[in-house]
Amino acid sequence: MQTFPAAWEMVIFTFFGKIFTFIYRKDTVIELTYGTIARRVLC
Repeated sequence: MQTFPAAWEMVIFTFFGKIFTFIYRKDTVIELTYGTIARRVLC
């Protein structure tokens, strides 16, 4: 579903990215989260 503008995707990625990095600070958690988001956005 590509109804989101590119700007919103960047905002969401940056927002969640900062939160997860601040809370967990683990590359594995960030990779899993970004992977799940990317799959939902692309598929």
